[in-house]
Amino acid sequence: MAIVPSVVIIDRFQMVALALSQSLERRDGFEIAGVFYDDAPCTAVAAADLCPELVLVEMSTGGPGLIHRLRELLPDTKIFATTGRRTPDEERAARLAGADRYLEKDHASGDLVEAVRQAFG
Repeated sequence: MAIVPSVVIIDRFQMVALALSQSLERRDGFEIAGVFYDDAPCTAVAAADLCPELVLVEMSTGGPGLIHRLRELLPDTKIFATTGRRTPDEERAARLAGADRYLEKDHASGDLVEAVRQAFG
């Protein structure tokens, strides 16, 4: 039996987070280990306790500070920064904080879901 990668989603937009989690879980077979909707002080620790293979972090939900905390707690976990509108400055900040990828949430093309698939394909 194949190992199913686990994913944590951190996104203040609840409907987007739920749609993404359902897509990854139902259509692609990923295990959604947790979904968080804010950057409370305990979010990074709670996410780390779930030991995911991938964390998706919406840049407006904690941004570089949260990514940096997650990278410290999960040095071997893939961290993808997501955004509704891509900017060079934000991408630079995400990468400097420790994000492996910086992706625009484009529901029409499914680029985000495809990037997650490729990370484990």
